[in-house]
Amino acid sequence: MVSGMVALSQGKFSVNDRLQFYVEATDSGAEPLSSRAEVIVTVAPKDKQPPRWLEGDDVITVPEMYDRFNEPIVIRVAERGERWEYLHEPTNAGLA
Repeated sequence: MVSGMVALSQGKFSVNDRLQFYVEATDSGAEPLSSRAEVIVTVAPKDKQPPRWLEGDDVITVPEMYDRFNEPIVIRVAERGERWEYLHEPTNAGLA
């Protein structure tokens, strides 16, 4: 099973929507694995279900999602029975 960070595109999506975009995962520091695949996306604040702010046909971009919570956010991706998670830690960093 692939574990590690999952990098999602920054297009709009609805929770539980089936989209096509690139999934990149790293396995124990190995080279990134990339695939073009249909995935099911769920987004929620860490350890909280369900994401009550996404309902019906509502769509949200990844940056907008980060702005809604001042806490880590988990993006879960399921593809062909495998589940990956991307944990985004919000930062207040300005110019690096």
